Amino acid sequence: MTGATVRRASTERTTIETTAYCSCGHCCGWSWGMALGPLPFLSPLTSFKKRASGRRCVPLWPKRKYTAKLRSGETVPQGWKLWDRVRGGAAGAVMGAAVSAYLNAKGGNVPAFAKVMPAMQIGAVAGMSLTPISPYWVETNLRGHSYGGVTSTGATPKEPLPPLFSRESLLAPEKFLLRIVRLEWRARDGTIAADTTIYPFGTRMYIKDWGWGVVQDRGGAIKGQSRIDLYHYNHNKALKWG
Repeated sequence: MTGATVRRASTERTTIETTAYCSCGHCCGWSWGMALGPLPFLSPLTSFKKRASGRRCVPLWPKRKYTAKLRSGETVPQGWKLWDRVRGGAAGAVMGAAVSAYLNAKGGNVPAFAKVMPAMQIGAVAGMSLTPISPYWVETNLRGHSYGGVTSTGATPKEPLPPLFSRESLLAPEKFLLRIVRLEWRARDGTIAADTTIYPFGTRMYIKDWGWGVVQDRGGAIKGQSRIDLYHYNHNKALKWG
């Protein structure tokens, strides 16, 4: 946690405490998991590494998944997204190919592709329909529902970008060239999480050493006028802000 000078769009200046969050998922207990067909379980695709909460998640060991309801009364989004099914299909195709190659291998010879292809197709169909792969919350009893990775307003969180030819941008030549390649030529406001009873959604602020941002998110631990969270793509950069 660090102190930062914040300037709101109305030119008002104040000093508040800032923390940071990112999309790595590990710090807040999210992990990839594979659904197990119609069963109320998922298979975590994670390491045994201790998480930020101090808990460990056993890889591949089935965990019960819950259909949770948030305290606000909102229901957690259900159903699978296209990319969840694509990931499941790809994993199924690889598994099908591996099993087929093992069963068809004779005398150490590599089986013909024609023998492996049907198993890949069956694995892909089974993976897309029965075992989609999606992020899950593996902490507490609310684990198991899919994670959309968006803010409370439904927006995708972003880091701020200064104007392309600004001094801040030119002092980082590697990022400058990367922005040109990615066609990220315009300045962009970053995502801030704040207490929306004090800073409503859409409140624009400037944070020294971070940039311009707009309030698009909130959190249960972010309360009061003197606390905000700043979004970072990179986990190590987020740690520097606390």
